[in-house]
Amino acid sequence: MKRLAFLGLALLAACGPMEQEAAQRLAAPAFMLRHEIQAGPYTLTAYERERRADTTATVYIEGSTTARNPVALHLAAMEPTVGSVVWLSSLPEGAGPAHAVYSAALDDLVRRYGFAGFEVVGYGTSAAVAAQLAAQRTDVVTLRTVAGALDAPEALTAARTLSRMPQQHFIGGQDATEPPAALHFYLQALGPTPCVRHALVPEATHEAGWVERWPALLAQAPTCAGGGAGPRPGGV
Repeated sequence: MKRLAFLGLALLAACGPMEQEAAQRLAAPAFMLRHEIQAGPYTLTAYERERRADTTATVYIEGSTTARNPVALHLAAMEPTVGSVVWLSSLPEGAGPAHAVYSAALDDLVRRYGFAGFEVVGYGTSAAVAAQLAAQRTDVVTLRTVAGALDAPEALTAARTLSRMPQQHFIGGQDATEPPAALHFYLQALGPTPCVRHALVPEATHEAGWVERWPALLAQAPTCAGGGAGPRPGGV
């Protein structure tokens, strides 16, 4: 699996046959099937595995810096096979508003599968999008980020309404793209809360070191200390 990360995947529907084959080889062992989602003016490539319609699905959103190394697709393929999981490709750089595109993609998943809710995982630049989705939708039940751009203005704005959202943030100790300081700004905007956990992975860079550690990191489920999440803010 590790060597597949460097096979040069183009993450949108327009990717060529060789890239599509490489992605398929990564997703197939996890029983994830390719689907194209029309979300506003954009077509997102998705790899999906649906187990039960009335449960939550874990949705991974790829970062925009990983055309050569789809970290989020690697992580999604490692989800336990008993659950529903969806990977969504990144948008072209400068496309937007990104959160509206991905919200439309989640609506599409609800229409097709009837999912009761979503556990959203944002990698890299898509961490900000994941935070926006968690702030604006009532069906997002947990938020996780990996090497996230949490100091982006969109993430900082979303943080102000996420104090009761169970969330887990993983940062790389060797990440020069999204250094640990990005999380510091997000936590300041979030304020005191029993619902956030964060962990430093000392050896991880922005792209390397996550796949090997992900099974252990997955065991750290987002929760609110002392009980469940409180009332959700109004969603879209």
